[in-house]
Amino acid sequence: MIYSTIYKLQDAYRIATADIPGFDYNSPIYNERFDLANRAQYITQANLADAVAEDYIVDTSINLTGGNYSTSTGTYTAATLDISAITMNAVFTSGDVGKKIGFRIGTSTYLARIAQVIGTAEIVIAGNSLPAGNGTVADLIVFASNLPNSSSIDISSIGLLRYGSELAWQIVSDATQSVNMMSRESFERFTPSWYGNVNAIVWCLVGTKILFNQGSNLASLGNITLRAPVLPSVLTADTDYLRMLDGAMCNIFITVYRNLIMRRIPGMNVKADVDELASQIQALFQSRGMQIKEEVVADKVKALISA
Repeated sequence: MIYSTIYKLQDAYRIATADIPGFDYNSPIYNERFDLANRAQYITQANLADAVAEDYIVDTSINLTGGNYSTSTGTYTAATLDISAITMNAVFTSGDVGKKIGFRIGTSTYLARIAQVIGTAEIVIAGNSLPAGNGTVADLIVFASNLPNSSSIDISSIGLLRYGSELAWQIVSDATQSVNMMSRESFERFTPSWYGNVNAIVWCLVGTKILFNQGSNLASLGNITLRAPVLPSVLTADTDYLRMLDGAMCNIFITVYRNLIMRRIPGMNVKADVDELASQIQALFQSRGMQIKEEVVADKVKALISA
């Protein structure tokens, strides 16, 4: 997570209010300084994300949890696609219908979904490229998902920066080096048994969930790590350092912070320094070795002062 090495919240508040004509330092706005500062952080980061997102990238473990697993072997009947007499750490229930499973027969591994729960130790499965002959099932895993076509992980609690940068997200696994993002359409057509897919993990983003699928040679998804930019952590103390890059970004934050404070003062004529903001935005992009068009700068200034 990015931290300023210069500005604490108390410094930003002092600088922001010093330029407000006739500001009353006994104003109840003081009690809102944290809420306004955190809002200013989100506004600043969101509107400058195309320049600074990479600086907010962190590694987050997003492993599937909550799935069940077998504690004994079971019997697979090919004619009925039935797995029976298998003991699980938590017995099968009707709520398992539709969930994705993985299992092994001999040295071969398979993926399927639960089509029907016959009993606490018996299920009927469905899927592609399932065993053609009967066999002994070992290492059966029920993934923690009720989605029929994939395993999924809800990422709504992580606080990820979502600004169209998902193509820059990276997911790594210790199960394989081949981990690829796909469109939803391509994801739905993924064939685990195709020779180019057998050792691959694929994923796609749908709302607040990441959907996963894996090649038929992989016993599991392994330990999954998401590398993606996150939102600034919340400021809760006056001595907290801003979660902003030093330099132009901190300067932009202070201008946005000042603007938010002024809008909370009854009768205050709020007039942001448009030229200053434009200059700082240009400076930020130049410091990152990036070019930005004047009309884009104008759009960003408008968004920063009107949010």
